[in-house]
Amino acid sequence: MESRKTRIGFISAQIITASIPSAFYKLTTSSNQRDEGLQEILKNVFDVSEVSMRRVYYTSLSPLKLYLILGPLLFLRALEIALKSEIVVAQGYPDLLGVIASYVSKKSGKSKIFVIKDTHWYWPSTRVSRVLWPVYLYFIKKADIVIVPGKASYVFWIRNGIDCSRISIVHYYWLESTMKECKSIPTRLTKIRERSNALILYLGRLIKKRGVDILIRAFDKVRKEQPNATLIIAGSGPDEGYFKELASNLGLKNVMFLGPVKEDEKQCLYRIADLFAYVPVKTTIPEEWPIPPLEAIRSGIIPIVSDIVGSIPDLKPYVIIVPEGDVDALAQAILKVLRNSEDMRSPRFKDELIKFANSINPQVVLREFLYTVKNAIKMRGIRA
Repeated sequence: MESRKTRIGFISAQIITASIPSAFYKLTTSSNQRDEGLQEILKNVFDVSEVSMRRVYYTSLSPLKLYLILGPLLFLRALEIALKSEIVVAQGYPDLLGVIASYVSKKSGKSKIFVIKDTHWYWPSTRVSRVLWPVYLYFIKKADIVIVPGKASYVFWIRNGIDCSRISIVHYYWLESTMKECKSIPTRLTKIRERSNALILYLGRLIKKRGVDILIRAFDKVRKEQPNATLIIAGSGPDEGYFKELASNLGLKNVMFLGPVKEDEKQCLYRIADLFAYVPVKTTIPEEWPIPPLEAIRSGIIPIVSDIVGSIPDLKPYVIIVPEGDVDALAQAILKVLRNSEDMRSPRFKDELIKFANSINPQVVLREFLYTVKNAIKMRGIRA
């Protein structure tokens, strides 16, 4: 008789409103959300149950007010799933409802292991986050294990008093950097490549937090040495108009805004580029572990990133790092890559990048998670 699989529940319950523009825009315009990679690979081993209640409201009311109204219902739904799971994985801040529901399930004895999945490497400086920091830290300390996506988050929680034996790196974001294979580069992209001696790519949401204006200003300096270079800005977002106006005011004719990109074109875009630039600026909310730089590496091109990107410790030495908000440093970094484009685009270097990106695969991530759970069971003296 086939043995019963251990039930694991992923708990998430959030409210997003138009008062949080970047998150609201992302959730209301994304038509092709990728499956959560970690949940998918765990289905081979566990009975995976998931409650993902991300409610989006077209209102300028603060999420706090809506939480007071709708929070109890979301909490009860999250608790229902948590109580049926032997292992509960809460999605972490700002999803406090899911964290509390998971903790209650563990305290009730229904769940054996309480896991928090967290990505922070510095704490948000918003007023609400400052108020909730001691509350969240309390639950972090109560979790059996905190799983983090990389080294920066690992160090952050150690510095905040969490014992290293209770923090585990699980590279789940690497699972989300896989893209549909580019079987044939579309004609419109081929034409762009043919008329440009150098292509610089940005692919992502068009919001000021991502430093797209910094990239445009840096390109203004780059074109003086590389007049036939082209900057491709792919994606959409609430600040698209601002960026277009900036490029126009600078007289930049070789800046192309492609708009939203289909999933089956993403890898094609990376393949025609000479380099990828991802240079966010520091805001009240951290740039935790962004996927695009790893997508670029997986496609065989070097990314330039600003020094506030949380994935840097995990991607070294295959990223070029520039100070956040520094237009001149970014321009010089771009020019350095373009001057050495033959080396940077050589088959040998490309293969080295791809090999690095492929060093973390679903089997590796599954082993990391299983080791984490087994270690938690051992430390807590729980009978498996």
